[in-house]
Amino acid sequence: MAENLVVALQERLGFFPFEKIDPNIPQDKTELRSRPGTDHYTQAAAISVLAGIYKFGSAADNAAILLNIRPDNLLTVIFGDKENDVIKSVSYYGDRNYDSTKLAMTKIAIESIEIIKKGVGDNATPEKIASYLTGQRHNILVCLPPDLQLGTIIDDNSFDDVTNKMEGPVSGLVHFFENLFAEKK
Repeated sequence: MAENLVVALQERLGFFPFEKIDPNIPQDKTELRSRPGTDHYTQAAAISVLAGIYKFGSAADNAAILLNIRPDNLLTVIFGDKENDVIKSVSYYGDRNYDSTKLAMTKIAIESIEIIKKGVGDNATPEKIASYLTGQRHNILVCLPPDLQLGTIIDDNSFDDVTNKMEGPVSGLVHFFENLFAEKK
């Protein structure tokens, strides 16, 4: 199995470890900010970017774009016309300004693309990237803060569905088959 993209990004950028979101416990950003040793703003920014890359790059045609994308328009390509809404949601979540959030998310996106290329290997093809990203879906969604309502913003309700965040023996088996069939698209 490919390395966990979320963990690789954390290590590469020196972030605190991200918390997995328990789908059975309602959360709000004030509660999350009060926990020591975490940075939920950074988690929100990083996981939003990874979710956007996953959604965009899971199709081979779009994965080909990721191979040669320029950093200056990276978020626009990944999120399309929803870019501003995603950045606003993350900046509100972390009580940060829009411009610093956009800059942070762009840096995260650039590093994420590099990690993906490395994870796929020297012979990166659009199909390999799409497959790699499909295999990372669960790793991404279990860390996606529900307060962002990212699925609503980018028109993919599966992102906000709590069943995607469940873990355990049965859920693990279900996620295995989910990823298996997602690769066959």
